[in-house]
This record gives sequence, structure tokens and C-alpha cells, in this order.
Amino acid sequence: MLDAGTGGSFLLPALNVALYPRVTALVSAIKLQGRQDEEKARHQAVAGAVRQLLAVAPPAPESHQYLQSKQARPVDLTVVPNDASGLPADSMVLIGKNWKESKELREQNKDKLVFTAGDLLVAASDINGDVQSVGTLSL
Repeated sequence: MLDAGTGGSFLLPALNVALYPRVTALVSAIKLQGRQDEEKARHQAVAGAVRQLLAVAPPAPESHQYLQSKQARPVDLTVVPNDASGLPADSMVLIGKNWKESKELREQNKDKLVFTAGDLLVAASDINGDVQSVGTLSL
């Protein structure tokens, strides 16, 4: 509708009030979908980075200090490598030499996954057997 006084367009107040809840709901739905898409992309990126790490992580030896202290066997466990040299240059995985260095790396690289060399890795898979995440064990 045109406002004869200014030549601009406007909505009648009654129409505006009737449409507002629908427009607000639509905008909220679009924002929610965007957040869900971003979360899904982040999840896929993390899962890919974890798979890269597991591909270069050696099997855990029975002599690993954690396993010895718990009197456990290294079934399906791997060890965080000493460095990230086996990972792609653009990997989101960083590896600290000790817990102190890992802490500093986490503080400086909030968008990266930081692990500590020598920690044990426990892979977590989805129902299809695809690795989605890892947990770590350390003393």
C-alpha cells in the first residue's frame, strides 16, 4: 500500500499485527536451521579429524603406564603419537608433548582438538561402526 503523503509503502497496523507472529516464527525457524547445519558441519569436521588421528595412532602396548596401573589389557586402544607430523597440514588436531603444553595449545587454539602425546585413545563409534569421537585416558 502507498502512503499518499510520502510515496513510501507501509502495512496497515492490523495487517502488521496479524503477520508478525508468522514472520517471527519463520525467521526463528530459518535461524534454527542455520544453527543446526553449522552444528552438523562441525560434528562432521571433528569426526573426520578424529579418524585422521586414529589412522596415525599406534596400538597401545601392554606396557603402557596407564594399563599397568589399572592391570588392564589394551583391547582396541591406541596411543596419541608424539607429534602431529603424520597428520595433514590443515588438520584440526594438535598434539602437546605434555599436559602443560596441551593446556597452552587449548587456550591458544580454541577451534582445534588438542591431545597429549602418550595418552590412550578410546574410539567411540555410531551404530554403523563409523568413528565419531574419541575419549582419552591418562594418569
